[in-house]
Amino acid sequence: MVLPTIFSGMSLPVASRIANSDMRFLGKSIGGIFSINTIGSVVGALVTGLVLIPYLGIKSSLELGVLLNGMIGLFILYKAGVSKQLKMGFAIIFVVFAVGYKLLFPAWNQNFLISGAFRTLYTQDVPTYKEFKNQQNQGQRILWLKEGINANVAVRESQFGDIIQKTLVINGKADASSVADLQTQVLLGHIPLMLYPNSGDALVIGLGSGITCGSALRHPIKSLDAVEIASEVVECKYFFTQENNNFMADPRVKIYIDDAITQLKVSSKKYDYIISEPSNPWIAGISNLYSVEFFKLCKERLNSNGVLTQWFHTYDVNNDIFRLVLSTISKVFPYVTIWKASDADLIILASAAPLSIDFDAMEQKMNQPQIAQDLARIKMFDVPTLLSTQVVSARNNPFVHTKNELNTTNKSPLEFLAPVALFTHASVTVLDSLDERFSFQDKNLWFTEYGKQRPITFENYMNIARYRSSSQIGDLALAYTALRKGLTINPENQEVMAMLAKTSQDLRLPDAGLREAQIDKLRKMYELNPNDNSAMFAYLNGLIEYYRIDNSIVNPQQMDDVVELMKRSIQYNQGQEAQFHFVLAMILTGAGRSAEAAEAFKGLMQFQQQKGVNSFYMSENELIYNIGECHYNAGNLVEAEKYFNQLQLMKFDTNKTSAMLRKIALKKSGFK
Repeated sequence: MVLPTIFSGMSLPVASRIANSDMRFLGKSIGGIFSINTIGSVVGALVTGLVLIPYLGIKSSLELGVLLNGMIGLFILYKAGVSKQLKMGFAIIFVVFAVGYKLLFPAWNQNFLISGAFRTLYTQDVPTYKEFKNQQNQGQRILWLKEGINANVAVRESQFGDIIQKTLVINGKADASSVADLQTQVLLGHIPLMLYPNSGDALVIGLGSGITCGSALRHPIKSLDAVEIASEVVECKYFFTQENNNFMADPRVKIYIDDAITQLKVSSKKYDYIISEPSNPWIAGISNLYSVEFFKLCKERLNSNGVLTQWFHTYDVNNDIFRLVLSTISKVFPYVTIWKASDADLIILASAAPLSIDFDAMEQKMNQPQIAQDLARIKMFDVPTLLSTQVVSARNNPFVHTKNELNTTNKSPLEFLAPVALFTHASVTVLDSLDERFSFQDKNLWFTEYGKQRPITFENYMNIARYRSSSQIGDLALAYTALRKGLTINPENQEVMAMLAKTSQDLRLPDAGLREAQIDKLRKMYELNPNDNSAMFAYLNGLIEYYRIDNSIVNPQQMDDVVELMKRSIQYNQGQEAQFHFVLAMILTGAGRSAEAAEAFKGLMQFQQQKGVNSFYMSENELIYNIGECHYNAGNLVEAEKYFNQLQLMKFDTNKTSAMLRKIALKKSGFK
């Protein structure tokens, strides 16, 4: 790039010198040169961007530019009055260069051009440029490629395990595929329509492969509008006709080639479902589709009971970005739930009104052949498996009650945070602490509510295990607990035992029989020495770890023996009541026995007040907060409000206290 840069910089001064033959007309000559340069810059940008690249492509446009520059240079040289030998010499060099270039470089390596080197060079372990280039050429075939105004779009065919996969590549980034991303695209279309009455109108933002549109159209909706900014993406949809159910042939479909925000502003149409699946936020300009203003536009275009379905991901973004996006959505929509489509992809459902689930209607939809067949291709065969993808309930979404930084069009931290996270290969870890599927005695996820209303069968548990153990889903912990539950129902089933052995190995868990033997050994040691605290805590920790591994919404653990162990230990350890009361309260909290936990914390506070000592583990204000939170979780809102009002008067951690009071107020108003 050094020589082209030098010569490009020289061109304007040289042209000015050539044009100026008389110092009397210096201003006129220089002004004319700069005017022509300005006009050329504007016209060149317009013609190149709007005409040459769409019709000729980047390579031919660049070659045409070089050719024109060369011809202009020769023209100026011929007019400059130099010798004929010099003119002929430069003309021969130019022709030789042009012919040699076309012979040596007849075409660019298309696989390499769409490889997304800005990202793959950092994610793939290749020591040299040559090896990287060879890697891009192996086992990959370009089915279609077009360079357009907004994007360079390609459809690439490659090997994915034992399957041939088609991938939609936009500006070097894989944005959709027929295998690896299939479950996410299918669930984006089905989850909102399975949960909500599905006879309304839908809008899909970001066409991609069209698989989401095809899945949504399996339901009896009235119409489906799709907004896509790149016309090239629309052109290549025919390569995914089999995967997207040939959705373009459906008369309910209408495609808009436009920016999503512009379309939402100019259209007055109201929708029941908006499904937004833009590219990653570190792509330039995409952060606007994660802004407060965008979500407000979506809310304005939704009917009163409408739902926004938003795609997001956990790879190449960090916890701060995750909190920023969820806080921004929750600022506009008070009812937000999070679903885990795969290990890397999230589906966020947001609405202005609470949702009341009709499980009978869900079962009826699941039994409709066209819906069942569409979900069967991602190995999802029943309602419990679908509900097992929910990880955070609206009631426990922490971002709706707290004041956090927001992403707006005028102030967009996402625009700057996202590229940093991309190149540092960050990932979201905070979701693990929010995942309610592994909390003890869950009361808020819809899977739990489903289990209260109808029996969950052995085959349901096996379907969850099969789906969750898939390499493309990556949720082995839930698969393991589903298999453990299945084993209690059918202990002789060979498939359960085989899958359990493999899943245990993948999770690097010890054999269940060995774990049970270890617990039995610790129990006997404790029974022989009930006054020995080390034996008691060893047994306690062993029990807690045993239940932690086996616990989930599909296999809830009661932990009754852990609670009884702590109650007995208090009797044997006079003088250490504070420590054991604290441990008992924390165990009851973890076990989801909130009403009992509140009483245990009260007992600890009364003990401290009677003895005139402060707990080494928790201050009195923290105890009051925990008592209030336990009452809230137990559904005793009056008692919870009393304790948090007390803390507010004491000005204890005002942000946390205010957040809890807002949660109580919302719950009293009918928030679920």
